[in-house]
Amino acid sequence: MKRVNITISDDLLSRSDSYAKKKGLNRSVLITMALNTYLDAMDELPNVQAQLNDLKVAFDEFVKNN
Repeated sequence: MKRVNITISDDLLSRSDSYAKKKGLNRSVLITMALNTYLDAMDELPNVQAQLNDLKVAFDEFVKNN
């Protein structure tokens, strides 16, 4: 495991620490969870966009035929 230094706004740090405390997490765990969630969502985004496009095509075809 690596140690890193990051710079974030005072407000975001305060919000993060407050949330982590409410959930019984430490700062590192919260940031790790948030980053993993974000990266997983970005990995899935192309699939979601393709599904939305397929739905639009199907809907447009449905409207055209009805």
